[in-house]
Amino acid sequence: MKKNSVKKFFPVMLDIEDKNCLVAGGGKIARRKIETLKEYGARITVVAPEILPEIEKKEDLILIKRCFSERDLDSKFLVIAATDREDVNSYIVKLCSERGIPVNNITSKTDMNLSFMSVLEGADFKVGISGKGNPKRALEIKEIIKKALE
Repeated sequence: MKKNSVKKFFPVMLDIEDKNCLVAGGGKIARRKIETLKEYGARITVVAPEILPEIEKKEDLILIKRCFSERDLDSKFLVIAATDREDVNSYIVKLCSERGIPVNNITSKTDMNLSFMSVLEGADFKVGISGKGNPKRALEIKEIIKKALE
């Protein structure tokens, strides 16, 4: 696959309740990913040399203040590569791919095997929306659908 081509992700709803998930990174994007994972009941380990105070204050997280290590992937169901270093995130993706672990890379549209969707949920429905690597477009589409359902 060409580096800039868009991957064809298979849309799926995934049960992550009580599953061990890793977030490598402790910044703003990692914080948002942690909030999403927590919303769905994941058990989350955060590994980063520096972790935002808002992340440190969250309950039910395992916080490890150091750089990512390959052993951090042991027994993980899902991984978010959310460091501020593209090379480290790519390394994490490579290791996860070798182990068959779903991984999302926040620094790439293609170097991953798991893509997050914007979610619109009502009492009797849930819709996942992908902007194919463009999160702003996904939010725009979400708002259009939300207004159409009102």
